[in-house]
Amino acid sequence: FEGLGGRSGAAKREGTMPPGWFVAVVVLSSLLGGTDGEVCAAGQYEGATGCMACQPGTYGEAGVSGCSLCPENTFSSALGATSNQTCRSCPSNSAAANGSTVSANCTCLAGYGAPDPAANG
Repeated sequence: FEGLGGRSGAAKREGTMPPGWFVAVVVLSSLLGGTDGEVCAAGQYEGATGCMACQPGTYGEAGVSGCSLCPENTFSSALGATSNQTCRSCPSNSAAANGSTVSANCTCLAGYGAPDPAANG
């Protein structure tokens, strides 16, 4: 087959991208913090209309483009959080996924249950 060796007229030119590649780069870039390189203030990311506050379950550190998810087994309901210190730990013997937003996202591990409020009274 003539095209396999790069000898046909269909050979790729230097610097060209496959179809759809540019769209994927733009979408990924916007998800990670924008397309024009603007660095927003801590606790913000570059949205379609400018800098926007990081959503609950995320935080944005100074000098970093975009927002990061709170780590596993933590949660944060704060809007515009500026560090992972805002991400609070789940209670003992419970776990939550990255980016959790409320303590209710922390679920008991197998063999553990929530405290019984009636037992204290």
